[in-house]
Amino acid sequence: MIEVRTTPKGRFYDTLPSITTVLPSPECPKGMTGEQWEATLATAAAFGNIIHDGCEQIANGEAPDVDAPEDKLEMAGHFLSVYWEWFDENVKEVLHIEQPFISKTLGYGGTPDIIAILNDSDLPAVIDIKAIWPPSAKQRATYEMQLAAQGMLFGKPHRRISLRLRKESPEKPPQIKEYPHDDDRAALVEMRFLNYLEGFKLDLKMNGGK
Repeated sequence: MIEVRTTPKGRFYDTLPSITTVLPSPECPKGMTGEQWEATLATAAAFGNIIHDGCEQIANGEAPDVDAPEDKLEMAGHFLSVYWEWFDENVKEVLHIEQPFISKTLGYGGTPDIIAILNDSDLPAVIDIKAIWPPSAKQRATYEMQLAAQGMLFGKPHRRISLRLRKESPEKPPQIKEYPHDDDRAALVEMRFLNYLEGFKLDLKMNGGK
């Protein structure tokens, strides 16, 4: 069984860093203090966990029942409604839901949101769910690396799909973006993630593993 733990250095799967721990954190916007930005990220993460819980319930064949804050209740309802509709129309078979994976060879771990067979292909799709505003170019690059890292952990031929629940229009269908998984671009994205991973390991080693 994989032990998942959080330390001052980030999230670890046994002794291996998580994908999000390895990747760079979002930069603090101008005009906001570090403390304000940390609070904003924590609030966003908590809401994201609520949405992911609901999506997991849907994937398990259950009606979503989540405890969202009152000021986020309507948005959560829209998000889960449009995700449920997308799921019913597109997912043929669920293979893994929030299943932790590790690679001792590559030296990291992660938990894809869902891996499923969709109606338009028999190739498994590694699907990353985001409930966010339209991302910047830098954020999109990070999300592509995140999917690539999840795909490498899955270790089998697969598709890489980002599903964005739209904060700017919560009632609209999810925005779907499929990234390359077996071409030169995919290889470069994978290499870029592995470079971040090596940098993280070096930093950890230089600081005595703390």
